[in-house]
Amino acid sequence: MLLIVIVLLPLLLLLSPPAVGEADISKVFPDGCHRVDLSYTRVEAFDADVDLWLPGYTYAYSNRFRVQAVGSFLDVSATDLPGGQDGIGDTFVQLQYDPAGNLTANPFIPDGIGLYGALSLPTGDFDKGLSTGAYIGEVGGGWLIDGVSDVWFAPSAYYQKSFAHEEGALRVHELNAGVGVYWLFPFAAWLGIEPYLGYDFENSEDIFSFRLVMGKTFSNNLSVDLQWGYEDRTERGAQRDDSVLFLGLIYQFGDPPRSR
Repeated sequence: MLLIVIVLLPLLLLLSPPAVGEADISKVFPDGCHRVDLSYTRVEAFDADVDLWLPGYTYAYSNRFRVQAVGSFLDVSATDLPGGQDGIGDTFVQLQYDPAGNLTANPFIPDGIGLYGALSLPTGDFDKGLSTGAYIGEVGGGWLIDGVSDVWFAPSAYYQKSFAHEEGALRVHELNAGVGVYWLFPFAAWLGIEPYLGYDFENSEDIFSFRLVMGKTFSNNLSVDLQWGYEDRTERGAQRDDSVLFLGLIYQFGDPPRSR
């Protein structure tokens, strides 16, 4: 069923209205230009269980430009590392440009809309299992489309490749594409699904991933975000055949982004 959705939705979206620009998000969602968050992810992989804390900061300079930085702290219990390891992990940075002007710092706005470039920096200790041991570059793009009855679509695609590896480090070379489908509610909540199909050039195989996402923003601009899914692609804190549980606490503040 998900495969049918992924294949058919892009065709339907070509007939849909254009991107929403500065649409009705601000009616129920805050539109401040700053966001700080602290997220917790539980990754259960075949060779390790990882508790991953992700402190992050997002700044929407305008409704077309947004920058994001996310650090990490890991607690790893691996079969080949008796007693486990903990410490600072890798760092992720992203620059995003959306010509349609959909960007705020709100957590609902997907990271994959517009055009973006991202880089994962191996700031963790690879020998302790706290890092991928490589730089991972990512470029991609997508768009946000307002459907009917507060249903939004976010088709996107991205290319990902690692470089400057340490010996034995993770090697990544992937192309992924999918369509996120989101339901917005008048009480500032959202519910969505994010399926992705891709190809792993490193291992010459097809890959499939999905996430269920939900969140709620309160009147004090504090939001909670819950995600659960299966990752066959390489994501923050997750690699092959990993099930992921993600909980985020987010605070958004400041003036609205500049209109450019």
